[in-house]
Amino acid sequence: MIEHLPSGPYYNYYEPFLGGGALFFQVRHLFKQCFLSDINLDLITSYHAVKKNPNEVNRLLNLYHKNHSENYYYKIRDNYYSNDPNDITAKFIYLNKYSFRGIYRLNRDGTSAQTFSDKRYLKLHICSRINKCSNLLAGVSICAMDFSFIEPQQNDFVYFDPPYHES
Repeated sequence: MIEHLPSGPYYNYYEPFLGGGALFFQVRHLFKQCFLSDINLDLITSYHAVKKNPNEVNRLLNLYHKNHSENYYYKIRDNYYSNDPNDITAKFIYLNKYSFRGIYRLNRDGTSAQTFSDKRYLKLHICSRINKCSNLLAGVSICAMDFSFIEPQQNDFVYFDPPYHES
């Protein structure tokens, strides 16, 4: 994807539909300032926790991984909300890693609609990625907000990758 980016120079990077942030993590080194946003509060909470507390997120993920079973998955899913952003983040990642097709879905009432999948992931791989992401997020502005509130200037790069709606 990087080879298809228009040539710069660019000053700041904006990604208002953050999601997984795949492009951001590839191009972070090209920009002095980066502004990431999304309207999904759990996603933004997770980015903040990974940025600030990767060791605690990894500790909780290891605990969930150790206790993993179908019953445990649904227990975590049904008791998702917490006052601890690190716990919300670990649950968010755990549920996405072990859900059917890794799809994040909510019911109309805002509760999780993710169903269990018996796939396995490598916890060391996940922990390593969380640490790398934390390093790349240093100095980055992360906000929960609608895309219409971003204010890029001339020579800023904006990556729009809006969510896909089912037809």
